[in-house]
Amino acid sequence: MKNLKFMLLGAISYLLISNLFTGYGNVSSHRNINSLVVERFITRYVNSAFRPQQLENYLFVLNGSKTLPGTFINAGGLFEIEETEMSINPMAWIVHGGYSADEPEVYASFRHFYDPTEPAGNRYLHNHLDAMDAKGIVDNPQIDHLEWALDHPDHEYNWENGKDAVLSAIAANNQEYKDELMAFAWRALGEALHMIADMGCPAHVRDDAHAAENFTGYKLGSPDPYEEIFEEISVNEGISHLYQNGKLDANLKSSFENTRTMQEIATSLANYSNQNFFTTQTISGSDVVPIIHPEKTYASPTLDQCDYDPIDAMYIKNISGNEVLMCCDLKYTLGIFRGTGYPYINKACTYSQAQALLPQIVEAGANVMRLFIPELKVEITEYDQDNKLLKGKVTHKTNSEYTRQVKYNGKVSIYNVKNRKKILDVTCEDGFFETEVRPIKFYNVNWDEYGIFAEIELGGIYVRSKDFKDEIMAPFDAVSISIECPNLFISDGTDLISKYFSVSSYGGISDHYEFGSNGFHFIHNIDNQSFDASGFVANKKLTSVKIKQSWETITNGVREYSSESFIALQGLEIPFEVIDSLIAFRQSYVIEAKAGMLNQLYQHSEYYYNGSYYKGSGYETFNQGIFVNGGTISLYFSKY
Repeated sequence: MKNLKFMLLGAISYLLISNLFTGYGNVSSHRNINSLVVERFITRYVNSAFRPQQLENYLFVLNGSKTLPGTFINAGGLFEIEETEMSINPMAWIVHGGYSADEPEVYASFRHFYDPTEPAGNRYLHNHLDAMDAKGIVDNPQIDHLEWALDHPDHEYNWENGKDAVLSAIAANNQEYKDELMAFAWRALGEALHMIADMGCPAHVRDDAHAAENFTGYKLGSPDPYEEIFEEISVNEGISHLYQNGKLDANLKSSFENTRTMQEIATSLANYSNQNFFTTQTISGSDVVPIIHPEKTYASPTLDQCDYDPIDAMYIKNISGNEVLMCCDLKYTLGIFRGTGYPYINKACTYSQAQALLPQIVEAGANVMRLFIPELKVEITEYDQDNKLLKGKVTHKTNSEYTRQVKYNGKVSIYNVKNRKKILDVTCEDGFFETEVRPIKFYNVNWDEYGIFAEIELGGIYVRSKDFKDEIMAPFDAVSISIECPNLFISDGTDLISKYFSVSSYGGISDHYEFGSNGFHFIHNIDNQSFDASGFVANKKLTSVKIKQSWETITNGVREYSSESFIALQGLEIPFEVIDSLIAFRQSYVIEAKAGMLNQLYQHSEYYYNGSYYKGSGYETFNQGIFVNGGTISLYFSKY
């Protein structure tokens, strides 16, 4: 834990600025706005049939159980803040950024204004701050909010640093370091969204300091009723209903969607707010002069551009399809005289204006978030059956925001498309991954219908490849073979497992698979029992399989062999090309007691062969069983 202290230049008392030039309150409003932005992003750009192509294979789990460690402000203040290390999920970091951007409050508040009508370099806060600077009370930092949020070197969690953290996370090998970088990145995005919200706050784009008069008597400005009432609404009622009841400007929406940089979105929203909404101290028109800086009266809006309702003494204007209560002109004297006074913004106006502004803010924020997500593509390029190599790549595409390309390093997970179960993890280096994968790993993959896919995770963002399918790799249809073993029994009650199926005593199980010019050959040995399946190839078709069975019986503890028997299966139509590629089997052997129903012996194993030759072995696990007077063995070849 650490304390950070930011000192204002000049001799400023702690009490002098107890009410600040802040925008939407960071205690509730900015956090709630950031939440709405994330929800809109997911609705518009993820869970939508019209999602942009670059997000086609993206999944966002921002509010899940995965947490990312980072630096968290656990106690804010005017000049000092207290920070600690915290591990929270991506959504919480974005929401926290809405709060942290205003901390410490005095330091941040001087840098959170942007007047789009001024030339570049002069868009920072002038109202009252210039006068305080002239009196030697405090230095005006002369930094506007867009500059501060975009790339100012004194702002650690600025937009560019956030994007750099994303790129570093893509390139990092260590997963813990990736998570730390993404925690930083999500908080930086949250602070950028704070700036976007301020671009939709009239006071912050009309050079209206709006801080309250302190008890010392020094005039810092007057509170902006819109911001104060908005924070009250946010704390007591929430703001979702205001957002949902407002209408989104169609032209602004189109502009945001087609914009390629955060800076363009911010300036578009700032112009929209400046040109359409009053603050109490910047109302003009109909012979009304603004209270502050009348020398730069804004051209729009004006009272002359509004409709006047004499019954409610209210100025009304249609903005983007929203009937907005711009300000009221109602004055009571001793409760009986009703006349006109200087226009002002009351609670009804705040509701109306917030309802019109929030859809624009949230839409702008959702597009800023869209631009913050890097364009990544994950691909499985091939499975080399001869060398058993799975190959793929992860590529980063540059754009107007991410002009520097990086190469992905880290984990790539391979999944079965059908059941979305993980098959294995692969390490990617400099954008490429290649690993040996024995075909048995794919035993449960339906290659012709589903296949496999690769996926990477980056701070709650999951990017998957397209499904990798290969009909040549698909196994043939199921074949079921049942073999009767009438003489299997132990008359003296000897343990069947320890006496007969002992892996350690009798060398275990060996499986041998061959495919060549003479056909398909399969031998499965458990001790001295064997199944010999052989066939032949005619016109590149495996048309017949002959099963040879030799089985050992045990009588009074003496090992004997039973007679041999043959079973021939005719009419199999299995293409040579399929046999000569990856094929996976799951095989089950079940012995059921015919007399006494004493016990069951169940054996399960998985095998495969690839190409012309493959040999493998596996360890078998058995349940103990004692059988009297025979049993049945079933052998199943199943397609998976």
